[in-house]
Amino acid sequence: MIGQLISNYRIQEKLGEGGMGTVYLAEQLEPLRRKVAFKVIRAGTDSAMVMGRFDTERQALALMNHLNIARVYDAGTTPLGLPYFVMEYVEGIPITRYCDLHRLPLRDRLHLFSQVCDGVQHAHQKGIIHRDIKPSNVLVSIQDGRPVPKIIDFGVAKAIDRQLTEATVFTEVGQLVGTPSYMSPEQVGLQGVEVDTRTDVYSLGILLYEVLVLREISDTSGVVARNRRSDAVSLRRALRGDLDWVCLKALEKDRDRRYATASELAADIRRHLRHETVAASPPSRIYQTRKFVRRHRIGVAFAAIFAVSMVAFSIAVAVQNLRIAEQRDVANREAMTSKEVTDFLTDLFAVNDPWKARGKDVTIAEVLDRGARRVSTELSAQPEVQAGLMHAIGKVYRNLDRLSEAEPLLDRAWEIRRERLGDEDPQTLSTLSTLAGLYSIRGDYEQADGLYKRVLEIQARVLGEDDRETLVSRYNLALNSLAGGQLNRAEEQLRATRERQAEVLGETHEDTLASSFMLARVYLMGGQFEQAEPILRAVLESQRTVLGEDHPDTVYTLASLVEATTSLGLLDEAASLCTECIDRMRRVLGDRHNGTLSMMGQLAWIHQLKGDMEQAESLYRTVLSTREDVFGKDSRTTLSTMNELGVLLTTSGQYDEALVVLEGLVERAGRVLAPKDFDYGLYLHSLAELYLKTGKASQAEPLLRRALAIYEQSNPIYIGLALSELATVAARRFEKETTLTLLARAIENGIQVEEIAGNPDFRFLRDDQRFKELVVSARNSRELN
Repeated sequence: MIGQLISNYRIQEKLGEGGMGTVYLAEQLEPLRRKVAFKVIRAGTDSAMVMGRFDTERQALALMNHLNIARVYDAGTTPLGLPYFVMEYVEGIPITRYCDLHRLPLRDRLHLFSQVCDGVQHAHQKGIIHRDIKPSNVLVSIQDGRPVPKIIDFGVAKAIDRQLTEATVFTEVGQLVGTPSYMSPEQVGLQGVEVDTRTDVYSLGILLYEVLVLREISDTSGVVARNRRSDAVSLRRALRGDLDWVCLKALEKDRDRRYATASELAADIRRHLRHETVAASPPSRIYQTRKFVRRHRIGVAFAAIFAVSMVAFSIAVAVQNLRIAEQRDVANREAMTSKEVTDFLTDLFAVNDPWKARGKDVTIAEVLDRGARRVSTELSAQPEVQAGLMHAIGKVYRNLDRLSEAEPLLDRAWEIRRERLGDEDPQTLSTLSTLAGLYSIRGDYEQADGLYKRVLEIQARVLGEDDRETLVSRYNLALNSLAGGQLNRAEEQLRATRERQAEVLGETHEDTLASSFMLARVYLMGGQFEQAEPILRAVLESQRTVLGEDHPDTVYTLASLVEATTSLGLLDEAASLCTECIDRMRRVLGDRHNGTLSMMGQLAWIHQLKGDMEQAESLYRTVLSTREDVFGKDSRTTLSTMNELGVLLTTSGQYDEALVVLEGLVERAGRVLAPKDFDYGLYLHSLAELYLKTGKASQAEPLLRRALAIYEQSNPIYIGLALSELATVAARRFEKETTLTLLARAIENGIQVEEIAGNPDFRFLRDDQRFKELVVSARNSRELN
């Protein structure tokens, strides 16, 4: 193999050999030049089981994308027909050796180990059990100046919830899979059960033990302690307590008493590092007693002092009965809670019983309203249940854009949960986050920002900076900045959040993809369509693979790609993508869902751009009618559609109808939107443009000034347009000084010189020297840029 060129890979040297294949160092020649690990099945090793396991390893690695797991790049067969795959070359050493070589103290060792847990958790989330976690399969390399552990060799991996290859590989009865000294009891067949993710947790426990103490610390030479920059006494003291309990919990022979997931183990490690109480608790006395009795049945049976045994037995029974009683009380409370909720919902929906409805059709909205009234007056004896239902109903109201009904329910739910559960409880934080979302939807971005920051501060302190819930709150904070028109701030927040999610969760995790998607949305809102389009295409491709064609996130990304291609003038592709998106939304969400209606509005806009005004108007009117019926006449989505219809009517010269629509829009928006709301500014601007087209410049001016004031506080991309139209108003009055001042500001804010030069209202300025200088200066500046 040495020296051979296989596909784009030049084999350089042999790195190692295992039961299935040989790993070589190779150089990838194109399209990138880099070192890679080239693993090929050994010639003559052609049993179905070995071939199957080799293919399983290829498929398992291909599923995963995580900083702490070696990535797979390519796969194929050699000229001799031997399967191979190419993966990331990890230029590192086993984690235990690395820790000792660099004399890492305990804290640094624990930080490294927690990253290993993150990688294993990622594999488990992809449905893969490694089954052979040991130091030689966890290599530490240096990346960007810091150590990064990488999990390698998924050669004996097992899929939990999927079939990785066409030929399923079964483990033969009595066959050991893995390395015996790192196997869990169930892995070596002592318990007669199938392995699951807790098998890897057991192996992680052994690895943790070795990383911390390297078998034993009783040697008189003190080498082990020195390698941890400590002494034997201090090291024993540091390991006593939390770390003892964590190791014991990971190494429980009874897997039901083990950590359920690798992330739970990592969480306890991080709690210890933050000097917080770990979830692992020392084994109970009754549990130790039961184990002792099992190991020494004969000795106990012949114990000399019967009375002492009886006393011990009585104490054990009393403790056990107390725990049983506590568990029974918990179960009874849960059962009562479940019964309260079931009875409440059953009675609530009983209104649809024909005998009770008496021939009247009862809508879901009416059922929801009835539930909101009842939950506020009933269930006072079960405040936690009451808070839960208030939260649920309030969230539904919020999602239906019925904010005035949602707010008091969410406020009360938050108040109850704070009193009953405390400020830091996940349920309390969930309600607070939902309430923040309500304020953001309503346009109270500053208040929403404060609440989101409050949630984030608590989660970062309690759960850790890299916890998924903490990262979700960072994402929500960025969305609020975006909704408030703070594009630069939103871009900065989303970039930071996405970078951390990619490192912690992986590039193709749905949360990472969501942040990438919203980053593209920032570019769309800022008019940077060339930057948005490639991001959207990449996200869409990943989402189709990871989430599926009909997943909501995939469909919404497709919708944004429609917006980007429309803005770039790719109208035929945009119309095709938009039609596909509408079909998917109808199938998944229905004809009356807001997402479906939004895409119908987008298709109307594409028809408008293509000059098909009749088709566009028909679509806008359908969307407007449906939104008024579903969401109400004063909802944001309804108002937005009114604006789109009014602009179309203005563009097509139907000024009388446009006037009715746009004046009605501004009146409604003035009642329900905040005075500085960005959308309100747009609606004022639309009506002002209609007034300009119909010769009502004096009526247009105050609307343009109000719109300009809103744009200056929220979104700068419309400032230049508003200024140029105010200049038009001044020009119609032949106010030369005012017109020149406004035009200068408009050019500074992005208005093209051609738009000004082609405007007949500015003809009276053509011979003015200052106007000529302004035009020349603007053109020179553009050429320099």
